[in-house]
Amino acid sequence: MFNRISIAAFVLSLSIILYSCESNDSITNSGSSGTEINLLIPPDNAVINNLNPTFSWSAISTAQYYRLQISPTSSFSNIIFEKASVSSTSYTLTDAVLVDSNTYYWRVNGYSDADTSEWSAVSSFTVNTIAAVPNGKVLLELFTNTSCIPCLQPNHYLDNIFGNQGVTNNDAKVVILRAHTTLFPNDPFYLFNPTVNDARQTYYNAANANPRGFLLGANMGAFNSTNWTTLINSKLGSTTDYAITVSNNYNPAGNAGSLEVKVFQISGAQASDLRLFVALTENDLSYNAPNGEVHFDNTLRDMLNGINGEQINLTAGQSLSRTINYSVMSGINYQKAQLIIFIQDYSTREIFAVEVINVN
Repeated sequence: MFNRISIAAFVLSLSIILYSCESNDSITNSGSSGTEINLLIPPDNAVINNLNPTFSWSAISTAQYYRLQISPTSSFSNIIFEKASVSSTSYTLTDAVLVDSNTYYWRVNGYSDADTSEWSAVSSFTVNTIAAVPNGKVLLELFTNTSCIPCLQPNHYLDNIFGNQGVTNNDAKVVILRAHTTLFPNDPFYLFNPTVNDARQTYYNAANANPRGFLLGANMGAFNSTNWTTLINSKLGSTTDYAITVSNNYNPAGNAGSLEVKVFQISGAQASDLRLFVALTENDLSYNAPNGEVHFDNTLRDMLNGINGEQINLTAGQSLSRTINYSVMSGINYQKAQLIIFIQDYSTREIFAVEVINVN
């Protein structure tokens, strides 16, 4: 009887010990009672413009301290910064570990004397200290034709703006693009690239009546210099949610260009059908036109990333980069050519940002 009782007691004690060990392992591996840390700032895929950002995350009840890690790789195979014993749910980086124009990944876990949580989900951010701020420029698109007599006045008006004659509050901030239409036949600037000109005139329904002006995608109404100047001034320097930075390299010997574009959405709601357009225009063209014009600037010659642009997706705090390799069509003087880069909501026609750069 004694032996049976002793054996039963031993088995019961062993069961308690094993259960206790298994329970302890379960606590260690499961994290803080299933509670997850949520990374808050910077949000995932954010673009930040300083090298000493503040990181913040949600609290978990079982953590006394938090550990922050930053890595240039999503696998965290190379950890460039680690900070433990953080007693709050935020930390401002003071170490010089971030490098401009690079993407980083960060994560946080919590711990106490008795427990360590799982790592949070990983978030990424990109550092870009080049000011991602709107440039205050506006895009004015004019639809015209070399046989259109009423087109003379708006074209001369735009010539004066392009020549920085002080027509508006800041002529240098007005980017001009002139597309030639099918209103009258045999316009040589339309015929140079019918596919491109057709696409823009169809998009704006601008083939049946010229001149037609569109400021940031909005119809400017019948030409009147006073009214148009008022419209332009009202938009110059206005607040926008987007910014564009560009750089360009063109090799005349090989007729090979490479355009680097970076688009930022600083704030605001996501556009439903956002497109990136890259137009190539040519200045200082001569032609004795039927309507009396002889000098032509800002003439649309090509669309370098397709006649309908490239559909892009951005939300507030995000950016994207594109490299557009191109060549200049035969018949264009690259020394007189410019690239106009703009982003437009294709469904509403609203243009959010524009930039211009010389081909050479």
